Amino acid sequence: MYVRKQGKAEEKAEDILKILEIKGMIPEKLRNEIQEERDLTRLDEWFMLAEKSKAVEAFLDQYC
Repeated sequence: MYVRKQGKAEEKAEDILKILEIKGMIPEKLRNEIQEERDLTRLDEWFMLAEKSKAVEAFLDQYC
C-alpha cells in the first residue's frame, strides 16, 4: 500500500511539474519540494493551483 501511494505521489508531482514547465521556469527549490512531497491531498491542491495559474510566479504567490 505504501509503495502504491508513493508511486501515485510521484506521478502527481511529475504532472504538476509538466504543467508548470509550460508556464515558465521552475525554481530548483520549488521543483525539489514538489518532487519530495508525499501528501496526496496537498499534491492535488497544488495540481489544481498549477492548472489555474497563468505563470509559475502566480503559482508561487499562492503556493504554501
